[in-house]
Amino acid sequence: MGFATTIVILNTLLGIAVAARYNVFALIPVAFVTMIATACVGAVCGRELSAILLMLFLALVGLQVGYVAGSGIFILAPIKRLADLFPAKNSAAASDPVA
Repeated sequence: MGFATTIVILNTLLGIAVAARYNVFALIPVAFVTMIATACVGAVCGRELSAILLMLFLALVGLQVGYVAGSGIFILAPIKRLADLFPAKNSAAASDPVA
């Protein structure tokens, strides 16, 4: 797997993780950290400036696509409440209708 593919996959997963916990404004500091980390890794690996810029672009696109995908996942498929997953057995609260 190529280096650019790895960056896109990791940043997409990072975007999904950010969408699971934070709002859209959290992408700004995450994008800065992603840009710094990607530029450092590209420089350490001895990539040319054009390759580093392409990796930065792919990293930011992957981060944003992951955020949109993660937001869609959490909107379309909400996590069920714990009470729905494990209904009460033989309890008075479960048999009484809510007034």
